[in-house]
Amino acid sequence: MNLIFVPGFINSLQEYASILEMAPKELHIYGLHQLGRDGSLPGNELYGYKEQYQHLFAQIDRNQKYFVFGDSMGATFATQLASENPFVQGLIIGDYIPRYHKLTQNWVTQIKSFEDIAMSGEMIEAIARDSAEIYFDETLGRLQCPIMLLKGEKSNLSIEKLPKNPHMQIKIVVGAGHDIFEPDTSKLWQMVLDFIRENNK
Repeated sequence: MNLIFVPGFINSLQEYASILEMAPKELHIYGLHQLGRDGSLPGNELYGYKEQYQHLFAQIDRNQKYFVFGDSMGATFATQLASENPFVQGLIIGDYIPRYHKLTQNWVTQIKSFEDIAMSGEMIEAIARDSAEIYFDETLGRLQCPIMLLKGEKSNLSIEKLPKNPHMQIKIVVGAGHDIFEPDTSKLWQMVLDFIRENNK
């Protein structure tokens, strides 16, 4: 059973290494590297949503079938993957209503203040510069594949704002906040595995 994993927006795939290592052996994880999350400096190209999505899409072998798991803001890219590609068997959303934000200078300042951030300061500024507000409500509402949204019990996510979709189930991750992998990574992976087993057809 194949699972594409899209990291949270400001995270590198390497930051999820210990979490992905705990995934059940039945799952073949294909982690996607987000654009500019390796400490590199920006070039002359654009770093908007479209460019980031194309960077992720180019990493996928489209001759296989996958479930797609987008954690946090990575769910925006995962939702588009599920909407456009028949190789996607199901979508898993990690505590997020898919939406790409227009990033403010306050956001830039906040992210730059984080320790051990995967992006260079110049890359943070480039991604904010090229960002735009993009909503995925209609896209998520019309998806025909199975969907599971994982909401941290203590997170501020308002599920009332989610678009209605008869194929979507909402699961509460007990004890977790927005970081749904804490405090019990193994239990979270079991929820993912159960969903994939149920819908692997």
